[in-house]
Amino acid sequence: MLEYEKKIFLSENEYLKIFHLIGKTKTNYRQVNYYFDSNDFKMNSQGITWRIREKDGKYKATIKAHKQGNMECSVEKTKEVFNQHDDSLFSGMHLELQGELTTERTILFSDGRCEVALDKNTYLGITDYEMEVEYIPEYENCAMNLIYQYMSILYPIKPLLHIISRRVSRVNLSVSLNRNNNYKTKKLNYN
Repeated sequence: MLEYEKKIFLSENEYLKIFHLIGKTKTNYRQVNYYFDSNDFKMNSQGITWRIREKDGKYKATIKAHKQGNMECSVEKTKEVFNQHDDSLFSGMHLELQGELTTERTILFSDGRCEVALDKNTYLGITDYEMEVEYIPEYENCAMNLIYQYMSILYPIKPLLHIISRRVSRVNLSVSLNRNNNYKTKKLNYN
């Protein structure tokens, strides 16, 4: 399966503002990712993630390989497993548990083509915040529009996409070439 995603890292204040304005009424859940790699982190250095995710008492093992040159696209292989120690998908790879990441996720929007999630991540004593947008490739413009929409909550300056999409007065100037190869104005339109 191909996965396309964009991530926007947020400050704690940015996260809290979006969460309190929209997130409190949305679907929330908690997931824990257990990450596996060799002790020299060879898989990570090759852009490959090996993890087991626990969500709602169920466990899925995933191998995720990022497409070279495109960190927004990855290929995933997933298999249900019994628990966070069931590394049968990775057997024979000599991988060890290297750490875990707990995510409190709020789904802000989902329509089957694009999904916007607000995440609070905790790992190694660190907490960070992000907005993640997953989408199918044909709907990248939709994904970008959603990013602009949610970011405009934080920054009231209208994003470029909204300025372009609203009707603005502009001048269309048509020109024609006269016999001396000089341009002259032919028509001036105001829309």
